[in-house]
Amino acid sequence: MRPSSAREPWSFAMCGGASSWKTGVSYLTWGVLQEKIMTQKYYEVFPSDGQRFSDSQFLVFVNRVLAFTLSGLYLLFTQQPRHLAPVYKYSYCSFSNIMSSWCQYEALKFVAFPTQVLAKASKVIPVMLMGRLVSRKSYDWHEYLLALAISLGMGLFLLSRSSGGSSSSPTSSSLSGLIILASYLVLDSFTSNWQSELFRTYRMSSAQ
Repeated sequence: MRPSSAREPWSFAMCGGASSWKTGVSYLTWGVLQEKIMTQKYYEVFPSDGQRFSDSQFLVFVNRVLAFTLSGLYLLFTQQPRHLAPVYKYSYCSFSNIMSSWCQYEALKFVAFPTQVLAKASKVIPVMLMGRLVSRKSYDWHEYLLALAISLGMGLFLLSRSSGGSSSSPTSSSLSGLIILASYLVLDSFTSNWQSELFRTYRMSSAQ
């Protein structure tokens, strides 16, 4: 029994590393495609000025249809634990997830993609606030200071970029873009905390 127990930490480490690598590749691919779709111009056969893709609702719809199809197939062919969570509790995180995705795509019409990526790095404070509100989590004072320092650093960096860049750029930061970006951070923070609370309370699987 000892050799098998000694191999368990290595097995967990390898599984965790593989999962992190797959997640990183998926998010990197998603980010590249998201920027390409929403910020690049598309041209017809004949020469023209080109147009940008502006239908964020369609991207969210396709995203959800594919997610529903893949998760449905996975649930169909795998054995899952008994479903205990009330169905209505899924509606909260479903709505916030859909709206956060819409805000994420819509914000690219007003802010540059690097600005959006940097803003995501300052999502620590919304996540902590939603953690206290949804899951009643408690944090130490130094964790709040660290989150505040990260957010202030990102804010100063974004302000320096916007002041040094050209305001005539179609993707330059604007008040509308910052409001949509802030809405994305709040909604996405609520989604992750609400899902964590469902996992903790009802012991459901990730596919459920």
